[in-house]
Amino acid sequence: MRSTYLKPLAIAVSVGLAVVGCGQQPASQDATAPTAAASAPVAAAPAAAAASVFDVNELDTAVNACQDFNAFVNAKWVKANPIPADQTRWGAFDELREKSLNEQ
Repeated sequence: MRSTYLKPLAIAVSVGLAVVGCGQQPASQDATAPTAAASAPVAAAPAAAAASVFDVNELDTAVNACQDFNAFVNAKWVKANPIPADQTRWGAFDELREKSLNEQ
């Protein structure tokens, strides 16, 4: 296996195990209470991983990953990249179209 596929594979396996672990809570713990692991801050990435595409600092640790995984992963990006109020979607092609129309 090529080494370029090892990082994405390791991330995918880690996320899969985390999601599987979300459903397994001890019987004595209240299901609505957040777990200590979910409320703990995410550890900073080692210096060697700084060049990696995946940055753990982009995860929103205020959200419990077991309750809302989409918000846990994407909340900071969605907040930093809002969709304009007059649009139903917004992407690179929409932005290019708007710039092109404004230059005419």
